[in-house]
Amino acid sequence: MKRIVFKQEDLSNLPLPESGYLTMGVSENGEVSKIDENGVISSIGGGDFIPKSTGTTYNANNVSVLTQAEYDALTPDSETIYFIV
Repeated sequence: MKRIVFKQEDLSNLPLPESGYLTMGVSENGEVSKIDENGVISSIGGGDFIPKSTGTTYNANNVSVLTQAEYDALTPDSETIYFIV
């Protein structure tokens, strides 16, 4: 399993991405944000949160949300990024 780790920081201090790319980061207030090639910083997801699953697996905004038992039963897939919160 691989993971992506973000350091909370002032995103305006990050270099601008190349044309056609975005940079993702976690701002000082903990929001996941993106920076475009023009230096515009905007929140990802519009501030809405994916609801916590209290039942079986369901999809929300192309993200699969699992119960702990469902996660434990997974066979890791090298083509999938897993975020553990």
